[in-house]
Amino acid sequence: MALSPNGKTIAVGYHNGNVKLWDVETREFIARWSGHTKYVCALCWSGDGKRVLSGSWDGTARVWDVESSQPVLTIKTGHRWVNVVIYSPDYTQIGTGGYDKSTVKTWDAKTARLGYMTQLLGSRSPFWRVTHFWSKPSPCLRMTTFYVHQIIQQCVYGISTQTFQSDHSSSMKLK
Repeated sequence: MALSPNGKTIAVGYHNGNVKLWDVETREFIARWSGHTKYVCALCWSGDGKRVLSGSWDGTARVWDVESSQPVLTIKTGHRWVNVVIYSPDYTQIGTGGYDKSTVKTWDAKTARLGYMTQLLGSRSPFWRVTHFWSKPSPCLRMTTFYVHQIIQQCVYGISTQTFQSDHSSSMKLK
């Protein structure tokens, strides 16, 4: 589930592939969006509250227009399951993390064109949450995965390749 930027609406993902919007104050149902075919486990609002990004175990991420309740973009991510979705601060990019090969990917938010992809070496653990996204001054997408009591943070830089060591993991190479 994800709370809207103004705190008035909550988006909730369901096992049947639906996303529902609820009014926080009145607890009334506002809208239902269908399009995913499996569990929707990842949701993120755009900062302006006009769009909602959803990720599903059907391997897709979808962008929904809140006012029209229509999908405006579908991304076939290549993840077996999409566990994490997030917008960049300027809404021009989307980050996804998922199951299979522990990949983190960035996408153009208008065209669904793949931007960058990296794989956590030596792990098959899925990415489950985002801890930070595109911080300044360097564009940085940081996701966290849990694998045998290890917490691994990975930073994806679109302009460089780096190898670094984490206190809780083995060496990781960004590509």
